[in-house]
Amino acid sequence: VSTLATHTLDAIPRAVLEAFLARPEATLELRAVFAARGVQPGPVPAPDDAPPRPSLSPTPRVEAFARMTSVQEEVLRIIGTGRHWVKHYPIAAALVGNAKTPLGIAMGLVQRLNERDLKLVARDRNVSDGVRAAARKFVASGQARRR
Repeated sequence: VSTLATHTLDAIPRAVLEAFLARPEATLELRAVFAARGVQPGPVPAPDDAPPRPSLSPTPRVEAFARMTSVQEEVLRIIGTGRHWVKHYPIAAALVGNAKTPLGIAMGLVQRLNERDLKLVARDRNVSDGVRAAARKFVASGQARRR
C-alpha cells in the first residue's frame, strides 16, 4: 500500500501540487506531509474549479425580486402567474406589498394573507389604493386568515 501511495503521489505534477498547497483549504498537516517530501506551497493558489452550488430553493431569490420596486412590471407578472412561486407565502406577501405588481395579480393574492400582514398592507401608503382597500375590507369583515 505504501509503495502504491508513493507511486501515485509521484505521478502528480509538482506545479499542480504546489498550487494546491497554496490554497487556503490546505491544512497545516497536509502541508507538513508534502514538506517532508520536498514540496512547498507555491506562490499562486490553484483556481477553484468546483462549480458554484445552487441554493436548495430559488425561493429567497424570487422573493427578493418580488420585493424590488425597481423591477419591471412584467417580471412581477411572471412571478405572480407562476404557481410554483406563488404557493410560497413570503413571495405572495411580497407581491401584494409591491406597488408595481399588476392590480389583478395583487388583488387575487390579498385573500391569502394572514391578519397581521393584511393590517400592514391596509396602512401601507406605497401599495396601490385598490389593494389597500381590499386589505382594509378583509380586516374589517373578519375574514382574515388567523395564523
